[in-house]
Amino acid sequence: MSFASEAVLKNQALIDVNQNAVGKQAQCTQGCDYSFNMNAGNTTQSFQTTIQTNSEAYVVVVAVNWDDAMTASSFTYNLIDNNIAFTKYDSCSTTDLWTGEVTTHSGAP
Repeated sequence: MSFASEAVLKNQALIDVNQNAVGKQAQCTQGCDYSFNMNAGNTTQSFQTTIQTNSEAYVVVVAVNWDDAMTASSFTYNLIDNNIAFTKYDSCSTTDLWTGEVTTHSGAP
């Protein structure tokens, strides 16, 4: 098993999302046709679900870059179109499940 594969399997944040109490499977929301074009740079898919902790519910969006070269990729996710925000003035926080970095965003694309 590669170091990268082991790191994914041992990532507690990813485990928490995968093994949540709601048990609802994530639905593909971007790149769902699985027709990746590595030359065009569109190798990203996103999946969305809802999870719940003891006291709060969260919408979880997982973005996956399938580019095996592990090159960085930018990713835009429209919070309004995906029913996370109601207006461009709504605010939400995102947590990078790999780094733990938390960022605040508006509902605007």
